Amino acid sequence: MQDQAVRIVESVIEITQSRDRELIGSSLGRTILELLPCREVTLYHLQRRKEPVELMMEIHIDASGEVVVPGNGTGVFPTISAELSDAIIRCMNGGDTVEVSSDGGAGSHVIYPLYLGRETLTGFCVLLRDARVEGERNLVCGMLKIYENFLSLLGESQSDRLTGLLNRQTFDDQIMKIIANPVNRPSAIQLRPGELPRRLPDDTFTHWLAIVDIDHFKPVNDIHGHIAGDDVLVRLATIMKSQFRASDLVFRYGGEEFIVVLRAQARKDTMAALERFRHAVESHDFPKIGRMTVSAGVTQISRYQAPAAFLDAADRALYYSKAHGRNQTSCYEELVESGNFVVNR
Repeated sequence: MQDQAVRIVESVIEITQSRDRELIGSSLGRTILELLPCREVTLYHLQRRKEPVELMMEIHIDASGEVVVPGNGTGVFPTISAELSDAIIRCMNGGDTVEVSSDGGAGSHVIYPLYLGRETLTGFCVLLRDARVEGERNLVCGMLKIYENFLSLLGESQSDRLTGLLNRQTFDDQIMKIIANPVNRPSAIQLRPGELPRRLPDDTFTHWLAIVDIDHFKPVNDIHGHIAGDDVLVRLATIMKSQFRASDLVFRYGGEEFIVVLRAQARKDTMAALERFRHAVESHDFPKIGRMTVSAGVTQISRYQAPAAFLDAADRALYYSKAHGRNQTSCYEELVESGNFVVNR
């Protein structure tokens, strides 16, 4: 009992000293494997609740200690049977722990829901265990509550207070991770009741960085006041959250300037996403203000460049949009190819 208490305290220390979700999840998984007779611990992020339910595996740890993280190119992804798929859906709909026998009847899977706050279901912790032990549920639920609470606090520290978007400090952290692994493979899984899960194609993609700036924002503050200006920023952030995918990263970079990091297979996909967002802003009626527009500049992220280099490229493309009529999206690579820009050597 004393050894267990010491390990729990050590795990809490590990979880709360990191700002990296993967490291936090690894600490949680290792602790559960050490304290309970489990063979595997897998954390899933819930991306879509409507049918087909869509999950993204965040981390998988087996009894040997091998850690599998999407995009690192190593390890074997866990399989999800039709029975486990249905159990996850039941857990999502009921909001409580669900247990189901594993394939072949050797052990069982236990699905615990993960929450942000008290009501927002964000994912699942799935255990493959050999046998139930006394106090298991209380132990796991307690560890998951620590995990959830710390992720909630971490999310607050990484968010802009006004808009709720990711803040500039978080951008600095995330961009270095992207540079280290610019071409990822998502591991999204679709679930339908009574059917075998379908893993979405693991197509490679690249990251693109767009700088978005609100056109003629200064007169809004000068004429209508800063409260009206803040309302525009909040409403724009809401539009961004609705227009971009959960896999895209949206930051408030400063003032009326925002950054979007998009994952796409081709340049045309990135441009299409930015244009959909631009049209959504253009058609929105801002109270007391009326219609507003945004300009954007975008470039591809390269692991062979420092962040300052592609930030400068996106900023040059943004300036081109501003100088040529605003309310448009310009791509740095297209401007270079067309001869409008000369690449600095």
